[in-house]
Amino acid sequence: MGNCLPLIGGHSTPVSTTPPSVPNSYTNPLALPHNSSYVNNLYERNRSNLPNESDQMSQEQSNRVRSLLAQIPAMGYRAEMGEAECAICMGELDAGERVRYLPCMHLFHVECVDDWLVRSFNCPSCLEPVDSTMLSSFTAHNTLKLSEIASSSASN
Repeated sequence: MGNCLPLIGGHSTPVSTTPPSVPNSYTNPLALPHNSSYVNNLYERNRSNLPNESDQMSQEQSNRVRSLLAQIPAMGYRAEMGEAECAICMGELDAGERVRYLPCMHLFHVECVDDWLVRSFNCPSCLEPVDSTMLSSFTAHNTLKLSEIASSSASN
């Protein structure tokens, strides 16, 4: 944009849109091809061979999730189970398909929910953390009264 106001003498001077220090045919030197392809290849090769800490951590988390998934039984779907649709893929549940009930009692295709839980260990429907629900479900079914524990140790 130029200056649209006239100067005091009634004359106007056109204003250049580019600063004088920048040539009109400016190119980014970083965008130009480099002659160091050998160095770039070495860099990429070394970068891909180094184990990434986040990859190791995600592998550890994935192993943890898979071990927890082994604790949640999978079964064949039956119409009397109620839900007729997997909330993850929105596909119909057919008789005999492998499904998994999460501890919060939501039902999904095994493949869908396992893939989901590897990324986020929360129920896709109610967002309840599956591991804490598993723990509370387990302890609710296996809780001994304090008096039973005390009397069993005294009798030994």
